[in-house]
Amino acid sequence: MNTNTTNTVLRYTIYVFAAVTLFAPLIVSNGLFFPFITGKAFIFRIAVELAFAVWVILACRDASVRPKKSILLYTVTAFTVIALVADLAGVNPIRSLWSNFERMEGWITIVHLWAYFIVLSSVFKKREHWNQFFNVSFFIATIVSIWGILQFFGATEIHQSADRLDATLGNSEYLAVYMLIHVFLALYRGVSSIVTGIKNSSVLWPFGLIYIGLSLLYSLILVGTQTRGTTLALGASLFLTALLYTIFAKSEDPIDRVGRVISICVLSLIVIVSVGFYSVRNTHFVQSHNTLQRLANISFNNARIQFIWPIALKGFEQKPLLGWGQENFNYVFNDYYNPAAWGQEQWFDRAHNVFIDWAIAGGIVGFLGYLALFLSGILVVWKTSMSARDKSILTGLLVGYGIHNIFVFDNLASYMMFFIVLSYLAYEYGSSNDVHIGGEHPIDLEIANWVVAPIVLIVLASGFYFIDYRPYKANQKLIVALSECQQGGQPQASFYLDALAVNSYIANQEIREQLYSCAGAIVPSSAVPDADKLLFIQAVTKAADDQIKATPADVRGYLFVGTFFNNIGQWDLSKKYLDTAYKLSPNKQSVLFQVALDDMNTGKVDEGLAVFKKAYELATDYPAAKSTYEHALIFQKKFAEAIPLLESSAIDNPSDVQTLVNLTIAYLGVKDTDKAIAELQKVGVANPQYKSQVDSYIAQIKAGKNPFDQAKAK
Repeated sequence: MNTNTTNTVLRYTIYVFAAVTLFAPLIVSNGLFFPFITGKAFIFRIAVELAFAVWVILACRDASVRPKKSILLYTVTAFTVIALVADLAGVNPIRSLWSNFERMEGWITIVHLWAYFIVLSSVFKKREHWNQFFNVSFFIATIVSIWGILQFFGATEIHQSADRLDATLGNSEYLAVYMLIHVFLALYRGVSSIVTGIKNSSVLWPFGLIYIGLSLLYSLILVGTQTRGTTLALGASLFLTALLYTIFAKSEDPIDRVGRVISICVLSLIVIVSVGFYSVRNTHFVQSHNTLQRLANISFNNARIQFIWPIALKGFEQKPLLGWGQENFNYVFNDYYNPAAWGQEQWFDRAHNVFIDWAIAGGIVGFLGYLALFLSGILVVWKTSMSARDKSILTGLLVGYGIHNIFVFDNLASYMMFFIVLSYLAYEYGSSNDVHIGGEHPIDLEIANWVVAPIVLIVLASGFYFIDYRPYKANQKLIVALSECQQGGQPQASFYLDALAVNSYIANQEIREQLYSCAGAIVPSSAVPDADKLLFIQAVTKAADDQIKATPADVRGYLFVGTFFNNIGQWDLSKKYLDTAYKLSPNKQSVLFQVALDDMNTGKVDEGLAVFKKAYELATDYPAAKSTYEHALIFQKKFAEAIPLLESSAIDNPSDVQTLVNLTIAYLGVKDTDKAIAELQKVGVANPQYKSQVDSYIAQIKAGKNPFDQAKAK
């Protein structure tokens, strides 16, 4: 095979692997843990690794596929290096590099995205290459959209909620941003095809309307996700697109004159719809439709802005230069936990704002590096020779994606599409630039074939083993362990130990936490032999110690295992873990509850009561904190202190039997029999099924007895 033929085969091999990456959003791996995340990531990574490996060999043989010098090349590379430096300097470098099954990000994903950018921007040298690549992406996005339509009509299951479309992405926000980018790409291709066809007097120009139709379809699916931030991003970026085109369209070009009129109509329509919707936002029609109701009730006084962003900013203030490293927001969240956030997710690992996330992950350097991706992209758009139409649409795309990222965090599908756009812009910018990185001449074929190629194959095989195969194998083994722990299975600690034996960092913490969960169900069971229970306890103890060595400052590792030992009544074993958890996050109620429970059961009653009190006083509106403190006071016969709390709870929940009974006990404790009887009577009225028991208790009280002498607060 001659050199040109070999190079052509290598080039088309890259095209195939690049196309495979576009199928990642379709992948749902039900046989893997986090089926909507892990399968996509494995497919994307493997395809990128193969494409990049082939590209390295081809770039040695053919200088034309080497990267061209451009601001985007430098910006993307700088961002990748900054992320690496920040990760290595962060609080948990290994986690920052590898991430976990739930996210599948970390620097491993960033460097894959960099390689993806290098390959696409270097090998796709013609407009038709990009058009075909985009067509494949539209094909995939259309399949995803059809899946969303089936969900809308109830033909397929919605995974995340009752009515918010999520298709094969498994998350409505992920689907929304995937559609957002395709809205603009399809609009870009549609407008370009129509204008080019008209200018060339082609009878095929109406086929461009197909892309416009796809853009409308993707917009409808986006709205169907009910993702408010992305819907706002769509409206704002369409407005910006129309505004830019209105300003910069050439008045002497008849097509631009028509385009300007259309843009003015679009601007007017967006304004009219926005004002009209705002004016009817409180009507029954709007409030009775979930999609419209969510848009109408947009508020900046939400949990993310009220609790999470301030916590993140405190973390940024502590490490402003290079941040904490990727995947380490949980440290910030636990260190600066706001007790008023008790009603929210207890283990936030993202700030739900990508720009803030990068400020946490990489400090001001990382934040500026990420922001530079957008700014350099917009700069390149306006430095190219593209028409005002194209520039306006692509600017709208980048701005819309940026607005979306203010309200959520990134995922593989959006990262992938973003880097595709950056790669395309690098191609457009490089089309007028002939300067390649690495020179204009191929290296000696003997060196390329017998030195470079073997090294590439060895690195590829090693990368595949460590980056793909071992995490995949650990994931599969975890699924086996979990399936056996379900009802009807034969749970064995050895299944989890087998998964841990793969020793894949990305998997280990998840395997250990699932081990704690399974053991928590197995150990208290009377149907499980004691020998098996002992094996589970030994496995948990070993796993906990290993996890603490891996993440010594992560409160989660201590709390989970401490809770396990509390739940099985091993109070002394739980203490060392819970004491450390308390030191790491002293204001987190989920930690305080377990610490107090352990104190109460190890004879440190006063200390436990004080911790319950602290949990309550940190957020007096937290029902669980209040009720546990009430129970503890009753248990310790501190009736006078309990009465005001219980009276308040009885007003808030007048039909709650436990509250009324506890209040009765407290009144009896201070010898106020009249109020005790009155509370019991309320129980009988609200719960007729208890009337005979209530009457018996009242009779005993009237006879001078306390029917609750032996009772303890539940």
